[in-house]
Amino acid sequence: MSGPVVRLLRAAPDPLALARALGGRPGLAVLASCPVGAPRADDARWSFVASDPVDASDDLVPPAGEGDAGGPAPRWIGVVPYEALRAGERPAWTRAPDDRPPSPLAAPAWRRYAAVVRVDHATGEVAVVGDDDASVATMVRRLSAGSSRACDYALRILPPDEAPVAHVARVRAALELIAEGDLYEVNLARRIPLEVRGDALSLFTSLLEAAPAPWGFLQVLDSSDRSSVVCGTSPELALSVRGRALRTCPVKGTRPRGRDAAEDAAAARALEEDPKERAELTMAVDVHRNDLGRVAVPGSVHVPFGPRVVAGRTVWSRMTEVLATRAPGIPLDDVARATLPCGSITGAPKVRAMEVIARLEPHRRGAYTGVFGWVGRGGRHGPHDAHDGWEGLERLELAMAIRTLQWDSASGEGAYFAGGGIVADSVPERELEETRWKAAQLVALEVGRAADSR
Repeated sequence: MSGPVVRLLRAAPDPLALARALGGRPGLAVLASCPVGAPRADDARWSFVASDPVDASDDLVPPAGEGDAGGPAPRWIGVVPYEALRAGERPAWTRAPDDRPPSPLAAPAWRRYAAVVRVDHATGEVAVVGDDDASVATMVRRLSAGSSRACDYALRILPPDEAPVAHVARVRAALELIAEGDLYEVNLARRIPLEVRGDALSLFTSLLEAAPAPWGFLQVLDSSDRSSVVCGTSPELALSVRGRALRTCPVKGTRPRGRDAAEDAAAARALEEDPKERAELTMAVDVHRNDLGRVAVPGSVHVPFGPRVVAGRTVWSRMTEVLATRAPGIPLDDVARATLPCGSITGAPKVRAMEVIARLEPHRRGAYTGVFGWVGRGGRHGPHDAHDGWEGLERLELAMAIRTLQWDSASGEGAYFAGGGIVADSVPERELEETRWKAAQLVALEVGRAADSR
């Protein structure tokens, strides 16, 4: 199989500016890395921009094909909704049949692109990576012909589908199940309905400013009967497969950022010392370890460092890292099936927690707590690939779809979810308040746009 064609560009390493040049093209996709602090060399190193997909797949992981050499540049970019991840665990669920309203996104939505723009934030290199000379030349022409003018958007938060007290009741029902020994932890979410009009890329740009995180995602999913949009930012790596190296980074526990330095430090300290928050992460890590163990070399699963508090724009969170070595002969889709959805957004035991989520939540989650990311298979894509160790590696990089908006392009109808982990000492009213902290960036998008329009 011949390798991909690479052309270096004289362009600023700004994925949003590159995406703006393709903003009018169908099927726009952006994976924007937004490093926070000083991440490791490989965390959030690359951003990718593409448009005009040439193929689609609704598999959990798209299959390998001729020309799909990847290395650190994908051929497939996509989003896998929560319900699609859930389906692999057990054929019968608590809601059988599931009578909740259908989600705009129910199946995996992978798109293959003949050429992808790659931004390497470690070197500043911008390159077009494509199947052949023609696909690379076409992408370069599109970038040159595109407009850099930003367009407007309008986001309106609609009245909730249910009163806030309904979420309090949901938490109480979960606490009863926990007290009965039915499960140890369950993640429950609230749905916030939205109306979105205008330019998706401008909304995504504002979201990156309001809620920066190591991973950002925008994809316009056109089909024969509808066009939907998913965009979000995520602080949590759901699954990374780099050859045989497996990695996942559960994030649990939240506190709002303080109004000044002293208040901010106190909030971080309170999060670190809170026994409830510590219990949430401990149980999530146990699930992640168990799931990786299903596809890893025995004895290779380990936690290299203890939990730590990490800063976001609007909240503090606690995270850790779980590493493992993939067992020989295990394909990518088996790794994804064993580990997703992650225990940090389901609960423990995981299958039982997903059953409780299906019974207690009145709406399907769709993209929320699914995953977004890219797939690359082997190949060398640039002068840095070999000495960086990526040449010939099979890659799967998936972030958790947490701070995620999803909407229908025609009607503008959409939703945003905010949730949290429920354990034995959770306080229902406090869990409701946590969902409000996590929706702060959404309010900022609506208020910010209103301020801009005056």
